[in-house]
Amino acid sequence: MARLTPLPARRVLRALKALGFHVVRQTGSHAFLRHPDGRTTVVPVHPGEDIGRGLVRKIIRDAGELATESFSDVVMRLARHGGKLSEVIGLYPELRGKTELARVVRDNRRRLDARAGTS
Repeated sequence: MARLTPLPARRVLRALKALGFHVVRQTGSHAFLRHPDGRTTVVPVHPGEDIGRGLVRKIIRDAGELATESFSDVVMRLARHGGKLSEVIGLYPELRGKTELARVVRDNRRRLDARAGTS
């Protein structure tokens, strides 16, 4: 298993969103996320504080059939690309077709390609 490091809540949320989760509600400082297939997890959002390794591992476990390595890979790719989910999905073929965001990005690319083809 990959060695996890403490992560800011913002990075964890971005990675989960890239994997298809969306924020359903937030009560106080805890964001409740749900995947379209029913998996859920809770992420504490405390400004200026990182989420510890143990809690990151628990969030990954709650996320279901998600390997620590794939989660770490998504976090690293997001960091490299300035947090732009569309670029990460473009570089991470396993995410294509599995998330609502992937569908939106794919549709937008098709529209742009269609406009470029008609010009």
